[in-house]
Amino acid sequence: MILLQLGALSVWVPNTWQAPSHTLLSPGARQMIAVSDSAHLSMILDPLSQSTIFQLLPQLPKPQGLTKNPWNQSPYFTETVEYIDGEIYVTMSDVSTSGSRYVLNLYMAKTEANTAWTIIKSIKALVPLDLSQGIRLLLAQTRLSSTPPGAMWSRGQDRWLLVGGEPATAQEPFFLLRSQDGGKHWNLVNYTRWTAVPYQVFPNTVGNPAIVFWNAQEGLIAQPSYATPPLLLFRTTNGGMSWNES
Repeated sequence: MILLQLGALSVWVPNTWQAPSHTLLSPGARQMIAVSDSAHLSMILDPLSQSTIFQLLPQLPKPQGLTKNPWNQSPYFTETVEYIDGEIYVTMSDVSTSGSRYVLNLYMAKTEANTAWTIIKSIKALVPLDLSQGIRLLLAQTRLSSTPPGAMWSRGQDRWLLVGGEPATAQEPFFLLRSQDGGKHWNLVNYTRWTAVPYQVFPNTVGNPAIVFWNAQEGLIAQPSYATPPLLLFRTTNGGMSWNES
């Protein structure tokens, strides 16, 4: 077997593969590729930047089956496995405490699926970022040139952060995060669900919402709407765990 290393990211591949040295893709981003006659593997290590700000929003909801995956180490972990035209395609990514995102792509013939999973199980990933670290990084002006889209409200030691993800057509997921110790630690309180059961009322359209809390439990989100009515109001009486639209 051949050990491929890209910084703190490493993986073993069969010794019959060709493994060129890593290449520089863009300032700070690096890539390593290994190939055989019927397979291709690429590893990319990319520092976070303003253009990748949305990678610091939790990847939710998690697809079924991933929660028990040993590589599902952080709220930012993603994985897809597809079988297309006799080939297996695997993509994995995560964000590390060093402020870097790694992506690993592998495709092989479906008949070599056992070898593919041996390769995947050999991955040694970077130390993953936890949610509190990610939100502090998201808010850090020294790392990012502008604050995230959304709204923040402070009251004593309580902090609420409402952040919108990347727009997709006419819908946009929102994430509500809360800190009860002045921003040292954060918890995900609520997020947009379009197909979840039971359905929860929560902002889910493109717009710039504003949030306000007048005590630790009661708050309001006001959000512009392209439809009627032109302003949507959402109210909570349990600190943001659930909302009613009015």
